[in-house]
Order: sequence, then C-alpha cells, then structure tokens
Amino acid sequence: FTTLTSVRKNDSTGAETVAPWTVESLSRKWISNTDKDIQAFLNLTYDRDIFGNELEIKVGGMIRDKTRDNYEIDYSISPTVNGSGPEYYSTFDNTQFMWIPSGAAAGNVVNTNNYTLSEEILGTYIQAKYIFFNRLQILTGVRVEATAQNYDELNEDPSIFIGKTGTKSYYDILPGIHFKYMINDKQNLRFSYYESITRPNFYEITPYILPGDYFDEQ
Repeated sequence: FTTLTSVRKNDSTGAETVAPWTVESLSRKWISNTDKDIQAFLNLTYDRDIFGNELEIKVGGMIRDKTRDNYEIDYSISPTVNGSGPEYYSTFDNTQFMWIPSGAAAGNVVNTNNYTLSEEILGTYIQAKYIFFNRLQILTGVRVEATAQNYDELNEDPSIFIGKTGTKSYYDILPGIHFKYMINDKQNLRFSYYESITRPNFYEITPYILPGDYFDEQ
C-alpha cells in the first residue's frame, strides 16, 4: 500500500524534508448519567379559636425517592507495530490498533466511577402556631426524617475492591421554635432556634477516583 507523506520545513535552516505520516495513540472518555427524583407530599391543617385567638395546627409527611445511574468509560487505543518502529499511515482501514484495557473493545466497563445509587427519605412533622395578647406569635414544631442510602459499583470484584457496595440508614429529629413580637404595625422583634441537616451529594457517597496530573482524587 502507499504510505502518505508530508513536507516539513525546518524553522532555523529552512530545509524541507519529506516525512511519512505515523499512527498515534488515542484516549477517550465517555460520561453519562441518569437522575430520577420522585416526591410525594401530604399536609393537613386544623384551625380553632381559643380565647379569641386562632390556633393553627399542621401535620404532614413526605416521601422522596432519588436514584442515579452513572457511567464513565475510559479507554485508549495504541498502534500495533512489529518491534519498536512506528506504524505508518496509509488508509484508515489499514490502520491497526490495540485496545487498552483489552476488554474495552467489547464495551467492557473499566472505570470505578460506574455505579448505581439510591436515596430514600421519609419525613413527617407536626407544627403549631398561636398568638398571645395580639402581640406575641409562637410557631413551634418538630420534624422527623429517616434516610436510607444504597450504592453499587458496577463490574467490580468484591473480593479485591473494598467498598463495592454500601448501605447507610439513619434518622434525625429536628425541632424548631420561632418567636415574633409585634411592636407596632411596622416593627417586629424575632427570635428563632431550629435544627437542620445537609446530606452529602451522590458523588461524596461512592468510592470514586478522579485521575489528575499530579495525584488522583478519591
């Protein structure tokens, strides 16, 4: 077959040389994910007049189901040559490559960042609001949330990969109380105390690896 060539010019001497095209290595990364978030709420309100002021009581609950399927596929293709010489390019059909890892050619998932993860949250609350002496409003309540998280690293051998699967379940009791004193029609004094939580995002739950120039983040 015919090897393609190109003319290269030396910047310092101006001399021109004819050099064949060579086949170089290539690296690719394919990333995709699917997120689903399904939620359902129920809230009930009860109002009653007590001593000329309105008492409001609320109860309710929430169900939330979050899932993610994450795929990150890394592979490289390297030219196959006999000995240590370069592989010269003629046509794409004549070019031969070697897959790294070898199973990547068949679509094998070879990256540790491939996982499925789910998070289920069940919450319920009760809340009461009342105004004393037409001046002081008190809003108080408590919320209870139960959380269950599960993940599975795809195509990993559990005998050699520590943390291939993981499960964590916990619950939180979150009270709160809020005072508002109405000085006049334009001024209010407020005081609040409450407890809340911040859950880790999905990437912080799984044992991921991010290759870097100087070190790998994991």
